[in-house]
Amino acid sequence: MIRQMRKLLAAVGGTGVFAVLVILRSPFDTVYMLVQAIFFERAFRAVSCSDMAMLSDACIRFGIAACLLFLYNGTVWSRYAGFSVRTEARVREKLFHSMLQLSMEKMEALSYGEWQTRINGDVRLGLHKPMQFPHAANALVSITVSFFLLLYVNWNAALLVVLSVLPHVWLNQMLVARKAAALRKRSQEAAAENLSDMNLFIVCADTAKLYDACGFLGRRFQKSSRALMRNNFKIHFRKALGNAMVPLFSLGGYLLLLYVGSGLIAAGRLDFGGLTALMQYRGGFLKGIFMLIACIVSMKEGMAGIRRVNETIDMGNSSKEN
Repeated sequence: MIRQMRKLLAAVGGTGVFAVLVILRSPFDTVYMLVQAIFFERAFRAVSCSDMAMLSDACIRFGIAACLLFLYNGTVWSRYAGFSVRTEARVREKLFHSMLQLSMEKMEALSYGEWQTRINGDVRLGLHKPMQFPHAANALVSITVSFFLLLYVNWNAALLVVLSVLPHVWLNQMLVARKAAALRKRSQEAAAENLSDMNLFIVCADTAKLYDACGFLGRRFQKSSRALMRNNFKIHFRKALGNAMVPLFSLGGYLLLLYVGSGLIAAGRLDFGGLTALMQYRGGFLKGIFMLIACIVSMKEGMAGIRRVNETIDMGNSSKEN
């Protein structure tokens, strides 16, 4: 996955800029989770002690920190948006020059719909899906920091959070992520065939009317449209399965942690503010897990487009060498 993405970025330039933007984006969610946890812990302790000065101080500090964090995040994303648009333009230009290097025999070996899909659909799929790398890096940082914070507060709670999320990760990998790339590749191929049939229906309209072949072309287009619909339905069905599992495991783990936390409070080992901070750390851990799962599925889908784009560029390079 990473090798294919690096190969494409190396062909069009921008590997170093992409790496820097990913690094700059990585700590945002983790820092914001820490700011929220500290705020809630201080705020609830201030309320329990009826300390208005402490509550006001916590609110002011949280407001300043949140403004600075979102200003930083907006600045990074504005740079990333410009980089993404420029990269897509360079990829399209690279594909165009690669196609110019091909012989007529190689050009005619693929259908009109196949070329259109490689130029448009594969580029959009290949760049917009694997551009989830910043979110994946952000999720990894959030998972790591949240887990160590949970261990620091209470190792039993950390173990409980991890055990509650493991079934979700396993089921998502088995039901969704494993088939994502193959299903998306079949969907792109079905889209290319459907586009070719539609183009044939338009270009050959006069000939079809002359030889009374409109029904044949219509049935052919209908068949490819249904094949495309079936492939897309399979993709959305598996995504729906993955999304349905999120509230199940999230709510179950929340109730278990709440039960354990109430026992710690009753034993005097934790106060309500500490339990609130613990819930925030758990939220950061789960958010990172769910985000990472979604990114992996999305990137595996995008790899179908990345491979086809790299294949087209390699075709042009090999023709140029010959």
